[in-house]
Amino acid sequence: MKQVRFFALFSFLLAVCCISLAAIALGTVRWLESFADNSHEGLFEACSTERCVSNGISNSDPPYIHATRAFLILGIAVLFVNLLILLVIAVKNGRPHLSKAAGCLFLLSGIFLLIATSVYTGINRPTLAENNQQFGFSLWVAWASTILTLLSTPFGFMAKPSLNYI
Repeated sequence: MKQVRFFALFSFLLAVCCISLAAIALGTVRWLESFADNSHEGLFEACSTERCVSNGISNSDPPYIHATRAFLILGIAVLFVNLLILLVIAVKNGRPHLSKAAGCLFLLSGIFLLIATSVYTGINRPTLAENNQQFGFSLWVAWASTILTLLSTPFGFMAKPSLNYI
């Protein structure tokens, strides 16, 4: 019983960390930094030394920005659902199939986050040197969330409730 609760609570804490990191990455504007004009940009906003301009969600953004936004938001949404499932397992000692769902949702959200970060990195990496740019901390936080989510998958499967319903 205690081992079951440990894995359920540990998975719950990992899910909270993963959601927090992904939300921080989504909301910050340091995805790409430019040395030439001391500017930086995020998924929804671009900032120069004078001011920040909101990109919003427009058709003028490149398609890879839309893909990165969409998959990052999908990853966060799946992690949130997983968080609720893990809470049920930890508190109510839910049904045995919930641990399979938790593990699968960790894997699914990890894949969504991996697609988001890989697309952004793959598109921008070849042009960094010629544009005098570097990746900012927001992208690295997104990568950290991706890796932590994928590493959390086995703990989601191990969060099985006990079959002892006494």
